[in-house]
Amino acid sequence: LYIKKEKFRTLDRRLHSITEAVLGWEQDDFTRWFLVMAYDIMNYAKILYACNPEISKERGEVHLRESLELAEKCIVQCDVLLESPANQHFAELFKAYMYRNLASAQKMLGMDRKSIHENYEKALEMRGMLWDYYSEAKRINTKLLESFEMEYYLASSEGLEFIEDDYTYEDFCEECQEYIDRVKSLNLEKSHFIDRIERNITQKD
Repeated sequence: LYIKKEKFRTLDRRLHSITEAVLGWEQDDFTRWFLVMAYDIMNYAKILYACNPEISKERGEVHLRESLELAEKCIVQCDVLLESPANQHFAELFKAYMYRNLASAQKMLGMDRKSIHENYEKALEMRGMLWDYYSEAKRINTKLLESFEMEYYLASSEGLEFIEDDYTYEDFCEECQEYIDRVKSLNLEKSHFIDRIERNITQKD
């Protein structure tokens, strides 16, 4: 999965131009949310572009390192937003995305395994907290709850490679498989994320 050169260049130029303009606005919650969205898209786009087979490995590494910087910028904006109770949960969700993307880019760059593991753990913990919170809520959009649940199991499956104990590994795989079976049995909308979870828990075999 990658972005083609032409599309990436267009997207990158537009987002860079927009972001530069937004940085000159009054720094309120609206501006910060705008920056969170922009940094999130730019971060993911650079990770995908780094996978483009048409560019050199060295060029891809440049974009991966830039994605790390964008993730950190996004986390800073989320931390400011989290100072207001009105921004709770969704700012946390974006932080979870950034920790996951940090880990993915670090892994592609062959960086320190400990740091990669820590970022996967942060992503898992934050997604788990969101799922727990909305599971206990009296009123909740069902689609939103399903999304948070899927995010948790996706994060769980992505961190499997760091589990060294075989029994713990099997427990995590079994829990993920139970989730996959339940989603399929309920005939819920099946996404490529469910396929990715399934691949993650079977690839060791």
